[in-house]
Amino acid sequence: MGAQAEPELPADPDGLNPGRGYAPFPPGLYRSGTEGPPRSSPIVPARPRYVTAHATPTWDYTWHFLSLRIVASNNRTQKGKFSLSLSFPQISHKMRVSCAPRRAPPRRPEKPVYSWSFVGILLKALVLLLPTSSDACDDPPRFQSMKLKGASQATYNPGDKIEYECRPGYMRIVPLLTTTAVCQADNTWAPLQEACTRKPCPQLGDPLNGRVNGTFLFGSQAHFVCNEGFYILGSQILHCDLAGDNVAWDDEPPRCEKILCKPPGQIPNGKYTNSHKDTFEYNEVVIYSCNPSSGPDEYSLVGESKLICSGFDTWSSDLPECKGVPE
Repeated sequence: MGAQAEPELPADPDGLNPGRGYAPFPPGLYRSGTEGPPRSSPIVPARPRYVTAHATPTWDYTWHFLSLRIVASNNRTQKGKFSLSLSFPQISHKMRVSCAPRRAPPRRPEKPVYSWSFVGILLKALVLLLPTSSDACDDPPRFQSMKLKGASQATYNPGDKIEYECRPGYMRIVPLLTTTAVCQADNTWAPLQEACTRKPCPQLGDPLNGRVNGTFLFGSQAHFVCNEGFYILGSQILHCDLAGDNVAWDDEPPRCEKILCKPPGQIPNGKYTNSHKDTFEYNEVVIYSCNPSSGPDEYSLVGESKLICSGFDTWSSDLPECKGVPE
């Protein structure tokens, strides 16, 4: 029988290995992380598998490339040509491959090692990370103005109802809003809204010769300020607190009193204006002066002659002195 012409191997599409044949990469065998198999892979003796059964070639692969080598049953490379046919689900090629006439050392077939235990652990971890489904609603929602009426249950199923009531210091909003929530089929509570609002403390008016700032609702503060020339008599800040089932101010409102000063005081060998008065009003002025001297030396005023009532029993400076000045 005459020798048949060898079919020509597919050309190297990338021009990387001139003179070597290329074969299609089997579908499904490709590197992890790519979108599909590479166009082709060189038939190179990388990590080869030695086949001793009547010289039928098989594919061997690693993560990077395929290798193909044909070895006879006596572990010696056969001289000559061997015809082989490779077929895949979608690709079929028939090509002829020649083997170099050299001794091939026997090697144990290498098998890809898969850590199934690691895969199992990974799958279990993923399952644990998945959100768990339940037919019960979560704990009833908490509100600032409302609290659950009665004791809380261990579980709530779809259709279960819960009732809320206003917390101390709060009252129902008008028009009235629902205080009932229902466990829905999707395991959520509805409706969810505040149905209570803060109670107000008694209204506070501006004090005479002063004013009040702030809000009058439960938990708030009222700040009192007096006009110039007046001072606060009482607590400057009031708190709206609980008082039994209601709310009230924690103290009586203060008053704004006129600032008065006591007489500044007499000085030796001197006097001041309006010394007959028992009290002096805010910003009222007194003037000091020295008496005539009965001796040869005249008196001279040392210090401020004018004093002002600047605060409650407070004068603008210390008392002056009348001292003799020798001629």
